[in-house]
Amino acid sequence: AVFAFIYFFELRPSRKGPAGRPLIFEKLRVQNITGIDIRATNLAIRAEKTNDVWRLVTPFYPAQSTPIENLLNALTTLPRLESIGSAEVASQANKFKDFGLDPPVASFTIFEGTNRYYLNIGSRLVLGEQLYAQIPGSGEAIVTDASILRAIPPSANDWRSPMLINLAEKPFDHFQIRAGQRLLEFERDTTNQIWRISKPTPGRANNERITQLLQQL
Repeated sequence: AVFAFIYFFELRPSRKGPAGRPLIFEKLRVQNITGIDIRATNLAIRAEKTNDVWRLVTPFYPAQSTPIENLLNALTTLPRLESIGSAEVASQANKFKDFGLDPPVASFTIFEGTNRYYLNIGSRLVLGEQLYAQIPGSGEAIVTDASILRAIPPSANDWRSPMLINLAEKPFDHFQIRAGQRLLEFERDTTNQIWRISKPTPGRANNERITQLLQQL
């Protein structure tokens, strides 16, 4: 049992990036992330996941999961291509400002339950698809992949859900359709989940067409 614990928890190999490079966030997994906050010039977005459903908190709105998870995949696979030690950073005339990290181009806060991970990204390197990054509180600068920039949404609208309403999150068993003075009301049998007409005259309903209507809505 002791051997198994050491093997799986102490000696478990770290995830690697391209060409076997170590990752900035070696222990972070997308499926365990419960929130993401982005701060940049003219951009402030925060999204949270509850019961596997993403919602925007700033601003408050239903969210699309695909672009959020694309960003999280990019963040959790960022390689540590090179580390510039704190002594070398301190020797620069403008310290972190020379790396575009004071102030940063963008700042991320990643939530994993009660745990938080932070990352600032700075300016691009002159050559190659790379940029500078920093974990706040650390005196070093990190060189990583600049592809992360393509995953940052230009605005909060890019993460908003395009649905007018989300009926999947709102269980209901009645709905009405009004057109001028005309009224149709439907109710769903809670036993067999079949829709029936309740107004103006109770009767059978075309369950398939009602289901299609609600899906289109």
